[in-house]
Amino acid sequence: GILGQREPVAGDNIILTIDKNLQEVAQKALEGKRGAIVVLDPENGDVLALAASPTFDPNIFTKYLSPEKFREVSGRPGRPFFNRAVAGLYPPASTFKIVVASAALEKGVIKPGTVWTVNNGEHLNLIEALAYSSDPFFYRLGEALGVDNIAWFSRRFGLGARTGIDLPYEQKGLVPDRGSKKTWYRGDIDNISIGQGAWQVTPLQMADLIAAVANGGKIYRPRIVREIVSPAGKIIKSFPVQLRGELPVSKANLDVVRKGLLEVVRIGTGRRARMNTVEVAGKTGT
Repeated sequence: GILGQREPVAGDNIILTIDKNLQEVAQKALEGKRGAIVVLDPENGDVLALAASPTFDPNIFTKYLSPEKFREVSGRPGRPFFNRAVAGLYPPASTFKIVVASAALEKGVIKPGTVWTVNNGEHLNLIEALAYSSDPFFYRLGEALGVDNIAWFSRRFGLGARTGIDLPYEQKGLVPDRGSKKTWYRGDIDNISIGQGAWQVTPLQMADLIAAVANGGKIYRPRIVREIVSPAGKIIKSFPVQLRGELPVSKANLDVVRKGLLEVVRIGTGRRARMNTVEVAGKTGT
């Protein structure tokens, strides 16, 4: 018989910034692959999609999960419990050329119209070097800037620090600097100038970086929870938009970099991302 009965009580609702359709597209794009996709609204830092793969079915936690089953799921190839989007650490590769180009303009190493002849005989200006991702061009920029300037601008672009997203296990990464290596050779500087070597950045950090370039220089804290609302519709807690900082780049210089990123997609290494219906800018990295 029924010994007692208690009516269920509705809990509070968490309102996310996630766009359901975008999230589904991101997860579908990662099926069968290892990687992460982060989509931010550059105007406020809202996380519209965040996906990592391989992943797992969260419904396994809705009932008793035996230690054996947990070990079986967590031990699968690709570490399904590892959130690559916020905790995966990788070299940024040529996407880092955005920082080097900005720093070089700010420090007067190069002017927008300056044409350099690089090792392979190509004649390029900065916009073209971004478009075609010329490594020799950026070796030269990095050597002129030096380790200290590269590290300083990198940190001001948000690298080497957690973004502060409201998710656990976010990693802060690593910016190579004078303290991380006793002796710096020309080859070492060349390497970090194209985003290779000791760099450690997360996909989320790079998404936040490009969002700041897109919006004109504002670095926002990525936000995934907008508010907590009671069953009656009363807002219990709001999570406002937070500005973390601004890029150390003048509007004129940032406009030059942004033009280079448009050319990446129009004629350069990112041509496959070009669309007829919307203007796309970006930077490829290997």
